[in-house]
Amino acid sequence: MRELVTMDRELYPFDLFGVPHMVALLFCLVVIWFLYRFRDNLRKQSRKPWTYSLIGILLIGEISFHAWYIAYGEWNTTVNLPLQLSSISVYLVVFMLLLKRQWLFEITFFIGVTGGMIAMLTPELFFGFPHLRFFQFFIVHAAIVVGCFYMLIIERMELN
Repeated sequence: MRELVTMDRELYPFDLFGVPHMVALLFCLVVIWFLYRFRDNLRKQSRKPWTYSLIGILLIGEISFHAWYIAYGEWNTTVNLPLQLSSISVYLVVFMLLLKRQWLFEITFFIGVTGGMIAMLTPELFFGFPHLRFFQFFIVHAAIVVGCFYMLIIERMELN
C-alpha cells in the first residue's frame, strides 16, 4: 500500500495515452456530457451540493498535493508555490464557483478549459496508475474543466 503514495517514480511510470490515461480523459468528457444531458433536471435542483462538491474536490486535491510533498520532505518553493497555471486555475475556479461573476467566469473559462485540457492531454506527470498522484492529478484537472462547463451549462454564464 505504501508504494501507492511513495515518491519513487520507477514503481508506476506514467504511460502517455495508455488505457488509464484514456479512461481519465473519457471520464472528464462523460461528466461534461452528463451536465449537458441532464441540464434541465440539474437546474431545477439545488445547485449548492454540486457547487460545494466541486469546490471540495479542488481544495482537497490542492491540499493533498502539498501535504504529499511535505510528508516526504520534498516541498520547495521552486516546484510547489501555487504559481503554475494549474494551481492558479484551481483558485480561479473556486472563486468563480463561489462568486458567480461574469467577468471572473470569462477569465476562468479560458484559462481553466485550455490549461486543464492541455494538462490532461499531455501531462507532466511522473506517476502512473494506480499511484495516488495519478488520481490526484486527473481528478483535480477534470474538476477545473468540469467547473467551467458547470458554470456555462448549469449556471448559464455566457462567453462574450
